[in-house]
Amino acid sequence: GLQRLTTMQVQTLYRRGLISSGELFSNLAEIGWSAADRPLIEELGWTMPNAMLLVQGDLMQARGTDEIIKDISIADINPKYAQKYFDAILTKPASADLVAFELRKDPKLTGLDARLRQIGIHPDYV
Repeated sequence: GLQRLTTMQVQTLYRRGLISSGELFSNLAEIGWSAADRPLIEELGWTMPNAMLLVQGDLMQARGTDEIIKDISIADINPKYAQKYFDAILTKPASADLVAFELRKDPKLTGLDARLRQIGIHPDYV
């Protein structure tokens, strides 16, 4: 007999605009996907941008932190770690800028060690 298209092949044809949404659903039905699952399979056919790109886009669009955290998790980062991921990828100030800021705030620089550690400066180099 004739070979059938696979789910992945049908998704690729759809993404490339070679078949319509109706044809996608018809092919998915022929493959054996239930009517309830077809929209989900359609969604799975798309590639998600990586979490870093989603965050950058969200920041450019001035989205709120809650929405950014949600997008990080959609991009396959475990929700338990989404806030840590967000904190880690935000741009950190240069150490010289941080020292200047702390000097304006507190000329004795009492909190400088902790602030430098936040941006990744090892305590041995403070």
